[in-house]
Amino acid sequence: GINGAEDGTIERPYNAWTDISFQNNMTYLQKKGTTYSSSSQIFVNGRSNITIDTYGTGTRPLFSYTGTGYAIRIENSNDITFRGFEVNVNGGSVALVGVNGTSSNYTQNITINDCELYNAHNTNNAGFGVYGFYNNYLKILNTEIHNVALDGIYVANEPNIEIGYVNISDVNRRYFVNSNQSISSGDGIQLDGYWDGFHIHHTTIERTNGAGNKYNLILSSGGSSQFASGILEYNTFLNDSIVATAVHIEHGDGIVTRYNTFKGSTQGIRLGGAGTSNNLIYNNIFYDSVDGIRVGYIYTAGVSPIGPAIGTKIFNNVFYNVSQYHITVDKAEVEARNNIHLRPSGITTGVALHNFGGGSWTLTNNLYGDVATAGTPGTGTNAVIGNPLFVNAGAYDFH
Repeated sequence: GINGAEDGTIERPYNAWTDISFQNNMTYLQKKGTTYSSSSQIFVNGRSNITIDTYGTGTRPLFSYTGTGYAIRIENSNDITFRGFEVNVNGGSVALVGVNGTSSNYTQNITINDCELYNAHNTNNAGFGVYGFYNNYLKILNTEIHNVALDGIYVANEPNIEIGYVNISDVNRRYFVNSNQSISSGDGIQLDGYWDGFHIHHTTIERTNGAGNKYNLILSSGGSSQFASGILEYNTFLNDSIVATAVHIEHGDGIVTRYNTFKGSTQGIRLGGAGTSNNLIYNNIFYDSVDGIRVGYIYTAGVSPIGPAIGTKIFNNVFYNVSQYHITVDKAEVEARNNIHLRPSGITTGVALHNFGGGSWTLTNNLYGDVATAGTPGTGTNAVIGNPLFVNAGAYDFH
C-alpha cells in the first residue's frame, strides 16, 4: 500500500486475504492479472450479503492454495457470491470450494460464478472441485472444473441447486493411483441426499480420460429423494468406452431430461429401478453409443426384484449409430412415441427396442430406418419406415 498503509481501498489494498475480517453487506475485490499464494483458505463464516469479485482488466486473478481442507470455504452464511477467480492447489486440499451448512440451518443463496477450478488433490490423492452439504439455492455457473482426484461436483442435501454453463473434465484421477473403484469413486457430478428442485443445464461433462467406470452424472440418495424432481436440459455428455452409463438416476419422481446430447456412451441413461418413477425423456440425441436408454429394476442377488421404474415416457428422441440397443426394458414398462431410430448406411447392428424379460411397451408413431431396426417387439402402432431426411446425419446434423 501507499506509505506502508493498508486500509482495503484500491489505492491501499491489503496484501493478503487473511488481513480481512469479512463484514456483512460488503464487496471485496482482487485485481485481475494478479496471483495470491497462501496456505490459509479464504473463509466466510456466519455472514450475509457478501460478494468476492475482481476488478481491472486482464486474466482472472489466481488463488494458488498450498494448505489443506478447502481453498474457498463458505459456511453458515447467506447471499454470498464468489466470482471471477482461478483457483488451484499446490498442497493437500480436500476441495477447491467447500460450501456447507447444517441439517438444522441450511446455508442459503451461495453463487460460484465465472471461475476456473483445477488441480484438486490431497496427500491421499482425494479432492473435489466443489463439495457441499446442506445448502439451499446453491448456484454453480459459467465455471470450468478439471484435473480433480474425485468428483467434479459432489453435493448432498441441496434442494434447488442450479448448475449451468459449466464444463467438467478430467475427473476421478485417483483411479490412476488406485483402480479400486470403491475408493476411486469420482463422478462428474453427484447429487446425493435430498435434491428436490435441481436444474442442471447447458453443461458439458466429459469422461474421456480413461479414469474408471464412474458416471458423468449420478442422482442418488439412499431413498431420501424418492419423490424429488428436477430438470436436465441442454447438456452434453461425452464418454469413452470405460464409462458404463452417462446419466444414472437412482431416485426421483417426475424428472425431466430434455434437449441433451449423448455421444460415445456405453449407455446414455439408466433408470435404476423402484427408486425412480415418472421420468419424462424427450428431444434428446444419442449417437455413436453402445446403448441409449435402459429402464430397469432394483434387485438383490438371489432375491426377487424389489421393483421396476414405472411411468417412463420416452418421446421425440433421435438414436443414430447406437450399436446395440436404443431403448431396453427390464421388468419395467415404457411408453415410447415419436422417436427416430436410424442406422448409418450399411450398418446392420443395433436395434431400437429390446426386452430383457418381464417388460412391456406402448409404441406409437415411431420412425425406423427399416423394419429390422425395430427389434423383436416390432414397430408398434402408426410406425413410419424410411429415411427421416436429416440434413447430414453422418456429420451429426439431425435437423
